[in-house]
Amino acid sequence: MIYSPEPGEVVRLIIRKHWLLLAAPLLLLVIVLIAPFTMIPAYLGATFIDSLPVSDTVIVIFSIVWVMVIWCMIMQLWTDHHLDMWIVTNQRVIDVEQEGFFSRRVSTFRIHRIQDITIDISGFWNTLFNFGDIVVDTAGGQTGRFTMRDIFEPKAVKEAISRELDQTLTNERTS
Repeated sequence: MIYSPEPGEVVRLIIRKHWLLLAAPLLLLVIVLIAPFTMIPAYLGATFIDSLPVSDTVIVIFSIVWVMVIWCMIMQLWTDHHLDMWIVTNQRVIDVEQEGFFSRRVSTFRIHRIQDITIDISGFWNTLFNFGDIVVDTAGGQTGRFTMRDIFEPKAVKEAISRELDQTLTNERTS
């Protein structure tokens, strides 16, 4: 399981990378998938393909292997995109980084340890589609900096994290 809630912990946000970062490589893989089945026969012509010393069985096997390899690449791309996430709760931030099919890194830090939140939106496409990076600096610990890369609406995410930080600090002062 990626996330085990603590007593009284409530999920406020689940943040993933912008969908545009999935769309471009996915489109490229779909083009690579269908290209051999459309372009090669059209370019070479049916008479050349009929004269090849290869049986229909070999062509079918090659086609099945080709589709399976590209399908695995698409699934790996989707898995990496869908399982890379940041979970913001009322007590902590959880950074889940999926690295391939069978490797995952999960880091957490407490909301009250946040010292600074920086937004970086650079580039034409990032500005146009409103996605960028958030860098969160924390007090102490071995890793004092967490980066959320290529997320949608980083300003809104920063404001949500800041609200949770303010609420947590207010609760700590009153208790």
